[in-house]
This record gives sequence, structure tokens and C-alpha cells, in this order.
Amino acid sequence: MALRILIAGGGVAGLAVARALRARCPLSAADITVWQPHRPVDGWWGGMTLTPSACRVLDAALGVWPAVSADDASVAIDAFVTTDAAGDELLRLAPAAAPDYAPYGYPMISVERAALIAALADSAAPAPEDRALASVAHVPGAGRTVVATDADGGADDFDLVIAADGIHSVLAPNDDAPLLDLGLKTVRGVSDSVAAAEAVTAMGGATLALGRGVSWFARVLPGGRSQWAVTFHSPEDASFPDGERGLARVAALAADAGLLASDSLAVAASLDGTPSDVLRIHQLRDRDPAAVGSYLVSGDDGEVLGARIGDAAHPMSPFSGAGAVAALEDAAVLAHTVADAAAGKIDIAHALRAYNALRFEAGTAMVLRGRTATTTSHTRGAFTGFLRNKFLGFTGSMLERAQAANKANHVIAEHMYDTASLDYDAAYEATASPPADP
Repeated sequence: MALRILIAGGGVAGLAVARALRARCPLSAADITVWQPHRPVDGWWGGMTLTPSACRVLDAALGVWPAVSADDASVAIDAFVTTDAAGDELLRLAPAAAPDYAPYGYPMISVERAALIAALADSAAPAPEDRALASVAHVPGAGRTVVATDADGGADDFDLVIAADGIHSVLAPNDDAPLLDLGLKTVRGVSDSVAAAEAVTAMGGATLALGRGVSWFARVLPGGRSQWAVTFHSPEDASFPDGERGLARVAALAADAGLLASDSLAVAASLDGTPSDVLRIHQLRDRDPAAVGSYLVSGDDGEVLGARIGDAAHPMSPFSGAGAVAALEDAAVLAHTVADAAAGKIDIAHALRAYNALRFEAGTAMVLRGRTATTTSHTRGAFTGFLRNKFLGFTGSMLERAQAANKANHVIAEHMYDTASLDYDAAYEATASPPADP
């Protein structure tokens, strides 16, 4: 009998795990259903930066690299450059030279989110159903049966559920580990200014400028466009205007932080080329990974019902630079363990615990790294900002060595692609029960 799998969420994480499961499981072994409230592909807005390790997942684990790497879908990033408010370079990270990226043979790219969604949707079967998950429950005495109820009251039975429905996941552990407000807002836009795109490209393709308590991020997008984001201190309950008033407020924030004076940053050109109806405003949040302690979804009776991936598992600050990377790696690892369960090599609960054991440390490192980067990037004191900039200016080589030492925190091990099964003994070293014999 096929393993009945519900994936809640049809974004990058959900479609990636659907695609990876379909690649690893024969149709007779897994019946995959995706629930995603209707959202046009055009609604998957903006872009994202993917590291070489994430690009390898797209190729080796998901098989969508040819579509994602097409000229109309993505642009290679030659370097990620951090500057001060005047546009003077503090730190340059060139992916081709970084010790933890160079061996993978893939570039760092800026990819259109809609293009990535379309590539994954084209290869993930079946198409998402227009349903929103409301709750799940374990049926006592019915084996592993999990009843999933949608927002309209409809219910279906599954063997496991995968929560890929984002930072506000229905299955998030909110009581034990609520979302933490980082005290900052981000306003994002997409600029049609060719001059702004050329300026970002000249800097290397992606840049982060640090002012006093304010940062400006920009990355190039396909088609001569660029995406920008300004981040600033703001309490969660503070409102921010949209439309033309919102753009004017962003310009004022940039001016106060001294970001408008630099021609190389092209902040003014970026804002001038931004349609006022495409602003996106977000409060920055993450979740304390030490409080979560698990990527597993459990019922009231303690039965393991499924797993969380992507932002449903580890919401993190965008200053981690790893949100999309983590989601893709989660999908590849979870598909690997669940495929072994579908093939009868291991029971479902142990497969899910193996996923948790394999991914929790990596996710924790990314969340904490993002929290630290967010804090240091938005220091408001003149002296602390001076020290930060000096530190960045003198520690480029130290940063590269640190990234190489922490390679295991965000890169999937080679055997994930090349062998038929995981080392479950290692994955279960910290669990109470060993995996079942095949």
C-alpha cells in the first residue's frame, strides 16, 4: 500500500520536497498530496539568493537546474559585497574563491522566485490542491492514520504530514517556542531602473550597505532589474505607509543613514525606478531553536505525525542569507529518509526522527548566525558602528576560514546524493529507539 503523504504548503519548500519524494519513490510506494491556497505564480514575488550548495541540490536532488539556471530565470552573482554607508567596500565574498563554495562547481545565483516555483511545480506531481490546512490529529487505534482538516472543514486521512507552510505554519510549536520579534522592519521593492541594476552588477551582483541603525541591500535580477530592501529599527506594532508615501519614507530613512550620497549604491535610482504598488513590508522574526528542540510534528498522544521544513521548522532573519538554502536542503534530506520508509527499509517514525537528527544542528546554526548578523548590521551607536566596520574590513580572510570550518552547518554531505541509504546508526545516536530492520 502506498504511503499517504500530505505536504501543507506549495511554496519553494513544499514543491521541493514533493519533487524530491517523487524522484526517490515509485508511484506505487508514495501517494503525494500538496495543499496550497490558490496563489498565481506571479504572486511569488521578487527573488532570492542561492549559494552553490543550494544550486547543487537543485541539480542533483531535484533535477531542475537547467530551468533555474536559464538566462530569463536567474543571474550569476560574482561577489557579495558589504560596504559602509558611503559605498566604500568593507568585505567582499566571491563564491568562486570561498573555501566552502568552490568545490561544488556551481555559481551563486539570484533567481526569480516565480521562476523557481514554476520549475518545481512543473516537475512535482500532482498539482497542488486549493486547500489550506487547519489542523491534524492522530486517530487512536488506527495505526498511523493522521486526519488532516482543511479550513473549510473537509478532512482526509494520511500516514504523515509535512508542514511547509511558512513562518506562520499551522503546525508551528507556538506555545513552546513563540516567534521572536527582532525589533526591525524590512521594506522591499523591485526596481525597473537599468542604472540601478548596472550599479549593483558593477559591485558584484549583490551588496549590503551598513548605515547607522539602517541597512540597504540590493541584488541584480534578470531582465535589467534589481531588488532592494531597507531594514531599520521599528517595534512590531508600528505601522509603515505603503504606496508613494512608503517610498518617500524609505528615501528619508536612507538619507538619514547617509546612504543617498554614494553613486555606487544607486539608492536614489533604485527608488525612482520602483513602482509604488510593489512594496512589501515585513517585521523581522525568528524562533529560538533551542526552545523548539525538534523538527517533528507530534500529536497529543506523543505519536510522531510528520515533520516541519523550511520556515515552518526554522524561521530565520534574512540576514542569515540561508533561508531558501535551508529549505531546499531540508527537502532533500527529508525526502531521502521518507523514501526509505516508503520502501519498507525503516518505519515512518524512525525516518522522521532521522531527518530531525540530521538537520537540527544545521538549522540551529543558521538561525543563530542570522540573529547575530542582524544585530551587528543595525547597531545604532557611532562608536560601535565604527568598530563593526573596522572588524569587517580586517577580517575577510578570517571569515572565509570560519565558513570553511562550519561547512557542515549548511551543506549536505556527499553521500546524500550518491548512496542508497543513510547511516541511520549515526542519525539515531541521540534517539531512544534504533531504526527497525529492513
